Amino acid sequence: MFVVPTPRVPFGTCDQTYYYSSYWPGIDGNGGAGFNDVLQGGLEIAAICINGITSGYTIPWVEWYPAYSVGVSAPAMNPGDLVFVEVWNTSPTQGYVFFYNYSTDSSAEYSVTAPPGTAAYGSSVEWIVERPTVGNVLANLANYVASPWSEGVAWNYANPNPTVYWMGATPDVGTIENLTMVDNTNQPISSVTIEGPNFLWFENSGSSCGANQQPC
Repeated sequence: MFVVPTPRVPFGTCDQTYYYSSYWPGIDGNGGAGFNDVLQGGLEIAAICINGITSGYTIPWVEWYPAYSVGVSAPAMNPGDLVFVEVWNTSPTQGYVFFYNYSTDSSAEYSVTAPPGTAAYGSSVEWIVERPTVGNVLANLANYVASPWSEGVAWNYANPNPTVYWMGATPDVGTIENLTMVDNTNQPISSVTIEGPNFLWFENSGSSCGANQQPC
């Protein structure tokens, strides 16, 4: 569960270039047997400034990597909305993504099938804010400033006594990792502060903020 950020370009920048950021929970993708697949769903925002005027968009999407993400039309998500995203699989090759917009009381659920040769292993779970890949190239990160996340949890719902993993708590099994995204010069631009077991505070910095903006 997180608040949809406002699409912005770096402060002091108006270069007719699109800047993107992506927000999602996912299963697999960070080591182990599931390193080469990710079942995920979330939100992409994009911003562009032309002649001093900034515009942008927000769009929900679903994906089972290495297949490409697919934008979906519902529910609509706007800056400031409080939204919830749930990702789960019912078999190694069948997954689902559920979106709920608390601010508009609207929801939608989507079925996602694993691409050929891919399966869910459940070897890791992620809560991510990142610059996505656009046209097979890592995009410039949008200046999202801050994104608070709450109510994040993972578990095996098919197990009558599941192990529960809170997004900000050291797990009983496995390892919690705090990742930082870097720009094309290997400088930090997006990181997370773990405020508690159930609260993450994402912020962007460096080149994604603009000149003399560390952090935003």
